Amino acid sequence: MLTPIPARMLSQTAVFIVPATFDQWGNVATSQSYTVSRVHLQPTNEVRKTKDNTEVILRSILFVDGRLSTPTLNLWALQRSAEAAGGVLTVTIDGDSYAALTVELIPDDMGRLHHWEVGLV
Repeated sequence: MLTPIPARMLSQTAVFIVPATFDQWGNVATSQSYTVSRVHLQPTNEVRKTKDNTEVILRSILFVDGRLSTPTLNLWALQRSAEAAGGVLTVTIDGDSYAALTVELIPDDMGRLHHWEVGLV
C-alpha cells in the first residue's frame, strides 16, 4: 500500500508547456501552458527506459500528487499532444526548464491515480 505523499514536500509549482505549432526554422511558434501547484522535484541520476526502448539518464523526477496537486491534469494527454505537434513536453520549475522524457502514472492499491512521475532531462 502506498502512503500519501506528505503535503510539506509538495512546495513547488511547475509549468507544463505543450508546443502546438512551429515556425519555418523549427522554433515553437505557439504553445499552451498549464501551471500545477504543490509538486515536488527530486534530483536524480536514475536510468530509465523510454517508450521506444532506449535508456536515458534522468536529471530529475517530478512528482505530481493525484490528491493534493492542483489542478489535476492528464499528463499522458499533454505528452501525446506535444508529440503529435512534433515537439516535446517541457516543464519549467524554479526557473529551470526540462524536457519530459517519461510520464508514468503510479496507481494506488485500488487502481486509482496515486501520483504521476515525470522523468526530466
